[in-house]
Amino acid sequence: MDIKRFDKHACVAVEAALKPRLEEIAKELGIDIKYAGGRFDVNTFTMRIECSTIGQDGTVNTRFAEDFKRNAHVFGLEATDLGRQFNYSFEVYEIVGLKPKSRKFPILVKRLKDGRMFKLMARSVKDGLDKRYKDAPEDEGISLETLRNSL
Repeated sequence: MDIKRFDKHACVAVEAALKPRLEEIAKELGIDIKYAGGRFDVNTFTMRIECSTIGQDGTVNTRFAEDFKRNAHVFGLEATDLGRQFNYSFEVYEIVGLKPKSRKFPILVKRLKDGRMFKLMARSVKDGLDKRYKDAPEDEGISLETLRNSL
């Protein structure tokens, strides 16, 4: 393929051609390399490539995972919650990171059935993990036992 100008299809072709080479380099260096988007105009295509180290347990140390470890407490979570699975909307998700600048949907999760990434509110994740809110009184809410007794 001889590219005369860059458009979406040409950029996808470049990405596809580079992917196997990047995988070879990643394997050789013992790191993870991912295409992280890019920009193009008619004559140029600027790619972003993200390189991450791999932990001893085989997990990729992404910047989002590191942000989660550093800032989870701000959102009422713990650094050890990274990688935990929980239910949300009848699906199983795994916590993979945090985007601290994303105020409304800061928690990055991966849906396990297809690997698709989503952003969720911290409250939704805490509900899925069945965490108690630090600012909520212990007797707040209603229980099934209370309902049965009042009938």
